[in-house]
Amino acid sequence: KLFSVKKDHFFSTGIRVQSFGKNTLRDGMLVFRFTGMKKKFEMTLSHSPGSNTLLCRFLDRNKVVQNTSFDRKKLPADLLFSFREDGTFLLNINSLADSSSTFASGSSEILKALSKGKFSVQILLKRTGASPAEILILITS
Repeated sequence: KLFSVKKDHFFSTGIRVQSFGKNTLRDGMLVFRFTGMKKKFEMTLSHSPGSNTLLCRFLDRNKVVQNTSFDRKKLPADLLFSFREDGTFLLNINSLADSSSTFASGSSEILKALSKGKFSVQILLKRTGASPAEILILITS
């Protein structure tokens, strides 16, 4: 499906991340990919075994424009990513474990360009280590 951003509105998409791994912790990367007009913006959330931190990165033209991290113990958590036609973006992470909130914001020339036309959104799970990636999620709309 193709999406667009209306003037003076936000485009938003969200997902609930329960855990990285069903029975045991696994490494992996969850990717939100926004593409259109041969342009790509990605928001990634990654976990490495042995680490208690989840790293979230925002990539514009494959360059990190912003990043944030939060404690894995805050999972499950709702992630809501939004952006405006001017390229301003906001990530809101609401923990169901302790009711805390984490925010990250920034600006992206790619999101600004994408908002002027139609774009698609993909949610991908990537393997980042030797074992298969696994994540439990709930998609919201």
